[in-house]
Amino acid sequence: MTDRPSYLFIGVPDLRTPPIGRDRFVKVRADRLIHGGDRRLALEGQPGVGKTMLAMALAHYEPVLNHFDGGVLWANLGPSSQADPLRSLSMWISALGREDYAQLDLDGRREMARTLIGQRRFLLILDDAWSTEVAKALCCGGPNCRYLLTTRDKAVAHGFAGRS
Repeated sequence: MTDRPSYLFIGVPDLRTPPIGRDRFVKVRADRLIHGGDRRLALEGQPGVGKTMLAMALAHYEPVLNHFDGGVLWANLGPSSQADPLRSLSMWISALGREDYAQLDLDGRREMARTLIGQRRFLLILDDAWSTEVAKALCCGGPNCRYLLTTRDKAVAHGFAGRS
């Protein structure tokens, strides 16, 4: 195993300009991720309303970064025909310091990621989910992890988090 950084920021897009006028929204969602009892939070809305921008703002928000001291793992999903949970898990596993995953199937990679994450606190962001099954395939965090999903589909949001 190679040395890994203590804090990982994997796949997270750069936040060139923070969302204007959304400070309260970001703070409330950050508080829910940090202090709320729900392990899964979903942002649901029409294309272009700013779900990804808000997820990016949360990923870069200092209280979130301080709490999730393991880091932030981001997966770009998109339409189910394009979503590739194996690729996302591979990227995360590699960042967590392992390269011996090529022969593992989805369940094997998810289990390896879960083992590597262990008890550390990570925020896993699943952006633009079109399928609850694909999103749930990336639920590999330990007990101290939280998930943020963005989707345009209310059924996906409810299937993943119970509400949006």
